[in-house]
Amino acid sequence: MSDRTERINDLTERLADVFLTEADPDNWSGAGVHPTEMDPQTRGARNWDAKNANQVGALLMRTLELRERFAGLPGFKPTGEDDRADANIAKYEREAKRLLDTVSQRRGS
Repeated sequence: MSDRTERINDLTERLADVFLTEADPDNWSGAGVHPTEMDPQTRGARNWDAKNANQVGALLMRTLELRERFAGLPGFKPTGEDDRADANIAKYEREAKRLLDTVSQRRGS
């Protein structure tokens, strides 16, 4: 395993731990208090806690994608767009070949 892969694995594990802590609503400001009973400062802090957990989650997803890329997993494509593009290219190549064969046959007749 390369040094880069080890570092990404370590970062992913640490981010996962942070995400699990920050995404837990029991750890947010005002936990256990009904929203109507919160003062504006507590509501703002709670909103910040939720946004921060969301950002850590997004960062975790990015490191998971990097980890899979560097691990060299076969067929890994993060969005699937490459698969659609490859399928479209193959489709048009087959169509072009069919048209060329048709033209060649007509000329040969």
